[in-house]
Amino acid sequence: MEDFSTQNIDKISHNIASLSKDMYEIKKTILSKEKEKEKISKKDKKRRESLKKAQAKFKNVSTNLSLEDYEKFEKRFKKLGLSKSAYLKKLIMDDNLE
Repeated sequence: MEDFSTQNIDKISHNIASLSKDMYEIKKTILSKEKEKEKISKKDKKRRESLKKAQAKFKNVSTNLSLEDYEKFEKRFKKLGLSKSAYLKKLIMDDNLE
């Protein structure tokens, strides 16, 4: 009887150790996923801010330009094969490099 009880205790101890290890692995996985999500969130926030700046710059450019200047601007981004926002983003990036 005692031998059977000892075996059960050993099995239970082994199961507890195994579950503890599994819980640790799950916790590690969750933490790494949260860090990854945070990185993605930061990148997305930067992208959104960049887009807002480009849109504001475009609004500024499009409202302050004469028709002739706007047509030149339009020809330029079409010649490069870019959308307006992509062209403005390129201008912003070039502006930041200087």
